[in-house]
Amino acid sequence: MISPKQCQDCCISQVKRLGDLLDTDHSKILEIVEKAFKKDNLEFAPEYAELIFELFEKQTGIKDPYKKIKELSNQEAARLEPIVEKLLAHKMTGLRYFIELAIVGNMIDYGAFEDVNIEDFILNAIDAPYFKCEFDEFKSDLNNSKNILYLADNAGEIVFDAKLMQHLHELGKKIYLAVRGGPIINDVTMQDALFCGLDKYTEVISTGNSIPGIIMNRIDPKLKELMYSVDMIISKGQGNFETLYIQDGEGKNLLGLKKLYYLFVIKCPPVANLIGGNVRDKVLMKVQLAI
Repeated sequence: MISPKQCQDCCISQVKRLGDLLDTDHSKILEIVEKAFKKDNLEFAPEYAELIFELFEKQTGIKDPYKKIKELSNQEAARLEPIVEKLLAHKMTGLRYFIELAIVGNMIDYGAFEDVNIEDFILNAIDAPYFKCEFDEFKSDLNNSKNILYLADNAGEIVFDAKLMQHLHELGKKIYLAVRGGPIINDVTMQDALFCGLDKYTEVISTGNSIPGIIMNRIDPKLKELMYSVDMIISKGQGNFETLYIQDGEGKNLLGLKKLYYLFVIKCPPVANLIGGNVRDKVLMKVQLAI
């Protein structure tokens, strides 16, 4: 189990980054967030991100401070995507190729827009080890599924996700894409999805809130109904993994969701320790039925 307090340093860093980004004093917001940690009245770490953004919006009037950064991330990802495709094409084909493309996109979000040699970074991402890769089971479940729900993660990497979703659409699958109901960090919103043209082959729906994860008792009723009615769910990114995995009894499918797969890169020690992997390991893992 990950307690929000384990994520306290990341939340404090988020406050400081937003303060710098918005060129505003973050001391009062930091004080409120630290008090919230002491009260321990929020169940999931991603709820603190929601609190932080709400506080900054009240202080500055800016609802989407990452708007420009997300647009640039999508543009940069579109530039990088042909490079990744070319490098991956030498290693794999078919469904496995598109899954790898999506997960490498999640790896790129980890830090490829910093001062690094991007081609070397992509090669390292492609060659990074898997903590778990249940591809054969994924392929089998996919073959027996008609309706698929894809839980989106971040801007930028959504360009890579789009290739996987387009491939699934071409296989004759009905694709639903869930995006955040409001701006939060660099997570995908309805506007970002439309910007990338994802409505051409998916039905885009909202989570109903701006939490960077999926908390079942807070999502839009339409999304909740879909989560139980679709044949298969692909949960992209660590935020979606963390919230669902914990609610599900740490991977024991207590929520009763059918054919739920996590597709992400481990990005922090608390998540690595939770599942027994290492930071930067790739994950394609199915939620197992509770015994």
